Amino acid sequence: MSLVPLIERFYVKTKPGPRGCLIWTGSVNQDGYGVIRDGGHDLLAHRVAWRLTRGADPDHCVCHHCDNRRCVRGSHLFDGDNAANNADKIAKRRQAMGVKVGNSKLIDDDVRMIRGRLAQGQTYRAIALDFGVSQGAIQNIAVGRTWRHVDLEVAPT
Repeated sequence: MSLVPLIERFYVKTKPGPRGCLIWTGSVNQDGYGVIRDGGHDLLAHRVAWRLTRGADPDHCVCHHCDNRRCVRGSHLFDGDNAANNADKIAKRRQAMGVKVGNSKLIDDDVRMIRGRLAQGQTYRAIALDFGVSQGAIQNIAVGRTWRHVDLEVAPT
């Protein structure tokens, strides 16, 4: 255990950053979050920042308003459960969508063509067979559950 208090070791590993962020300059983990060792344990720097600025451990996830994983400015952090963290990620369009999803069988132009065929009244089954996907995948496109990020302009069929 270090003889130097955590708070003293913490702030010497920060520097001012863009958009008012306070950037962690110490070690980072494989996901890009800052890490500081204390009492024989690696602690996430943004969670330590929460504790140092608010005087208590967070109830759930510590999320970043600024979306900068290395930011440890207390005012840039908010407490949220996994659902809130995922909603924030989706709202800020940081989640993989469409062709960026590793196992996607469609591309944006396919989705536009599918929408065109749906507008013509073709069945989910017929479209699914032609594109090599399930009827459920076509239905999800039709009701806007997936591929919402693709503009609504219909590609020619």
